[in-house]
Amino acid sequence: MGGPSLSEGVGSVGEAAGLYSHIPNLEAAGLYSHIPNLEATVLYSYIPNLEATVLYSHIPNLEAAGLYSHIPNLEAAGLYSHIPNLEATVLYSHIPNLEATVLYSHIPNLEATVLYSHIPNLEATVLYSHIPNLEAAVLYSHIPNLEAALLYSNIPNLEPSVLYSNVPNPMAEKPSGMMLLRSSMGRPTSSPGASSCPPGVWRAGEEEEEEEEEEEEEEERFCQRHPGPILRRNVA
Repeated sequence: MGGPSLSEGVGSVGEAAGLYSHIPNLEAAGLYSHIPNLEATVLYSYIPNLEATVLYSHIPNLEAAGLYSHIPNLEAAGLYSHIPNLEATVLYSHIPNLEATVLYSHIPNLEATVLYSHIPNLEATVLYSHIPNLEAAVLYSHIPNLEAALLYSNIPNLEPSVLYSNVPNPMAEKPSGMMLLRSSMGRPTSSPGASSCPPGVWRAGEEEEEEEEEEEEEEERFCQRHPGPILRRNVA
């Protein structure tokens, strides 16, 4: 007789977001379940504190980062767990004090230096242990008094001069073996009554060929000043 009946209006395919907008506190999850491919971000945007994990669970490949951004204090670790390859650094950035070690553990090759940079006093040795070839020198630079020798021992070809810069003189030049031998043995101190040359032990061993001539001359001068028997090399 007049306009369409209530059943015709409800059954027809129309703009559901506009049709049901006058019904406050409607159980949207049950009412709209028969409408496939509905723009849920627009339809449910007026429903505060909606249980998004139940409502949107049937919508595959949903842009979760944009859809759930207005829901504060959402349990992101459970809600987004079914979304592979999600940009976690952007998605979870608004959640303070999140247990990053549990939340991001399934994301391989994550840029940990950026992701965990806001977590002070984090046990880096445990957190980053599964990340191979990580730039440890940059990653752990904010951890004072770190036992670098143990932490970085599995990183080949690391620049120790940069990594261990807080270790005093790590690359100090060490004296050669002959220098150490001579300094430990020493040379005998001459006295007015001395009549023997020093023992030949310090002359033992092999010297470089370029040093032999100079040492022979030094030996001759020494023996001239200190007459007596000397253990000489068997020079052909």
